[in-house]
Amino acid sequence: MTTKLYAISFDCRDFYQEALELIKTARIATSVVHGHAAVRLDTLNWYDDQTMRLLIDSSTRVGRTMMRILTALLDSMFGDNCFTICQANECETLRVDLWKRSRFAPRV
Repeated sequence: MTTKLYAISFDCRDFYQEALELIKTARIATSVVHGHAAVRLDTLNWYDDQTMRLLIDSSTRVGRTMMRILTALLDSMFGDNCFTICQANECETLRVDLWKRSRFAPRV
């Protein structure tokens, strides 16, 4: 399972807090495209309040759709100068990979 993780960073705490709310809207919009069950099964996101970073797993088609919708929402709400998007760093990706393996490993 290869993780394609994107990090969205904010300089302003207010924008970061609003972005956390926009994730809910992005999940609803993604469920219109792919269905509620697919969104529950195939989208994962994390957030770090200290660094004001959102991590979005785009490893699946559903995750990529959610990332695109969230990016469009952020851009329309804040403009493209209020946040940055890049691939997550190696440490973050490894941490998420380990979490996914432990969480989704078959139980014996």
